[in-house]
Amino acid sequence: MAKNKHASRRGSIPIDVIDRIDLVKREARELEDALLFANAAVRSNPEETGEYLEGELAALALSAQRLRADADELRIAATPFMPKPRKRCCASA
Repeated sequence: MAKNKHASRRGSIPIDVIDRIDLVKREARELEDALLFANAAVRSNPEETGEYLEGELAALALSAQRLRADADELRIAATPFMPKPRKRCCASA
């Protein structure tokens, strides 16, 4: 059975970071679903979409801002757990 290369590190990641990962994923799915729904609504009834689109676009913009903020918080919280960059070894000339 193949091991997940991150499985050994996952145990050392604080639960709040894992919760933030789940939150960002959930918000991304919600935003994607809202975009798909808005697109379907516009295609099915193009004559009456002006007000709907105005409200939906405002809601999507707020969702995108929230997702961006949560992703930034996640990046900051996860930084200590990210792999360290490897130093390059230069060959002698």
